Amino acid sequence: MQLVDAVPETPVHTATRFRPAGMFALVLAVAAASITYRLAGVNWFGSPLSLKSHLGFSVMLAFVVVGVYQFYFWIQQNDHFARRHSLRIALDDSIPFVPHWVWIYGILYYAMIGFVIVTIKSVEEGVAMVFGALILMGTQVLCFMAFPVHTPSKYRQYPVRTLAGRFLCFMQRFDGRGNCFPSNHCSIAMYVSLLLLPQLGPASLLFAAGIALSSLFCKQQLVVDVPAGLLLGWAAWKVTVIALL
Repeated sequence: MQLVDAVPETPVHTATRFRPAGMFALVLAVAAASITYRLAGVNWFGSPLSLKSHLGFSVMLAFVVVGVYQFYFWIQQNDHFARRHSLRIALDDSIPFVPHWVWIYGILYYAMIGFVIVTIKSVEEGVAMVFGALILMGTQVLCFMAFPVHTPSKYRQYPVRTLAGRFLCFMQRFDGRGNCFPSNHCSIAMYVSLLLLPQLGPASLLFAAGIALSSLFCKQQLVVDVPAGLLLGWAAWKVTVIALL
């Protein structure tokens, strides 16, 4: 990884505050997403759910992404409950830094999470999916508290010369170097891929593979974080969704 003309590591925000304008924008986004999910669900998958049900699941998704993630960021900023670890191996340094993968890591990731709502066929199925996601994120938080792992600080020092580099730098203002093991992105990507397996077939697993690669090429995760995250996502899907449905 080339570090010439590097910029200083950007400090991570210590708090997330939502102003009235931001909250209003969130409400509009949820309403727009509900209509979009409803139209896509009916036209693509023959979803029997009403607009009211899609609105409910859109609100749940917003709660998980905006609300539950606050615990993720709090742990990241206060991971002094146990000694910090470094799981870096030689292979990590040999993987090139390719910031263009941030579009998969930071855009496709959230788009595919929302796409799950399009495929929901019943309220019971949707509730089980949300329950599984909450269990998955709760397990991650416990892992981050008990075994905090950080990526090397030099992975955050890179030339910001492209739009992709600027976007990655922006994301890292909120997402610090902690909460690495197991990979949060990879576990949720695997969980989502398995949820989409009945509708998309084996092609859905390409999403998990893409997120795993983007995590490494953007230097957001270490090599050992990725399989651990994928395994955790599979376990959450296996235990919750299969058991409840």
